[in-house]
Amino acid sequence: MSGSHLRLVTPATKKRTVVPRRLPNSALRTREYLTESEVERLIAAAKVNRWGHRDSTMLLLAFRHGLRASELTDLRWDQIDFETATLHVRRVKQGTPSSQPIPGDELHSIAASRSPVMGFMDRVAPVVDETIRTLSNVRFVEDPIAGTKYSRATSIISSAYKRHGRILEVALRESLRESNRHSVWNDDKFRVSREADALANTQDLESCLATTLSYGNSVRTLQIDMIAFDSAGQFIRAYEIKRGNGQFDAGKIRSITRDLKCVQVLLRSYGELCKYKPVAAESKIIFYYGVRSIPRPWSLVGNELDEHFGFPVRERIEEANDYFRRKLHDLLEAS
Repeated sequence: MSGSHLRLVTPATKKRTVVPRRLPNSALRTREYLTESEVERLIAAAKVNRWGHRDSTMLLLAFRHGLRASELTDLRWDQIDFETATLHVRRVKQGTPSSQPIPGDELHSIAASRSPVMGFMDRVAPVVDETIRTLSNVRFVEDPIAGTKYSRATSIISSAYKRHGRILEVALRESLRESNRHSVWNDDKFRVSREADALANTQDLESCLATTLSYGNSVRTLQIDMIAFDSAGQFIRAYEIKRGNGQFDAGKIRSITRDLKCVQVLLRSYGELCKYKPVAAESKIIFYYGVRSIPRPWSLVGNELDEHFGFPVRERIEEANDYFRRKLHDLLEAS
């Protein structure tokens, strides 16, 4: 290195503490969360984006279920159970997975997000196909006169009548979900209080229309096939759905009437707990093929549904029925 023009020098720079350019959150705001009204304003603002419905639905999900950004963007359709209105949440950062109920307005928003991807029959056909698979494995006892073929066919048809009711339920729910004014869901565990049961045993149907009890306490539960909130009239209605191709016996009619009364007196309070503001509530039973075991105004038949809902559902239901009919006939012909 002799003769080199390079020489060692002492560094002149100093290590300094980095001064933060942004004030801490506590200096900018008094809280670290949004109120419900603020979230509603945020959702309303998101609706004017290019993908407004998607974005507003994501914000609603994040708020209602406490989702982190990564949990929200990782959601899949198989985490949403439309039949039971349940969201299965997979938590990150060692969080505990959970299943949470989806309120009616939220379920409608999610379903509307799915509609462009899955058509009506895309949503209904799997239920019909599963029914046919079950019928194909039905057990039967061979009758000495009918023989194997017709004994099996008789057993399949008898079971098909019983299972058709569920297809009608799904078809009606899925068709009504295409309406912009209806939020639709079902409830397998509608809670009936002791007070509602006692009232149902002492008052007639007409008296129950003028009575409202608080929803919450439970001595038993009911399965409600469909609940619909109509935003046009601010009505909430609950529906039991039957085939209605034959008259029920007296015992069955008493049981149905009692359940109608219980749901009627609890339904308005139930709707309020679901974040709606219903001005009225109605409990009804649908006898699709027209044989009424309960009189009007508590019952409906198939040809009244379009007018009742203010939305065409009958054609969609018949589309599902035609698909089931073809599949059933193919099964019978193959047996």
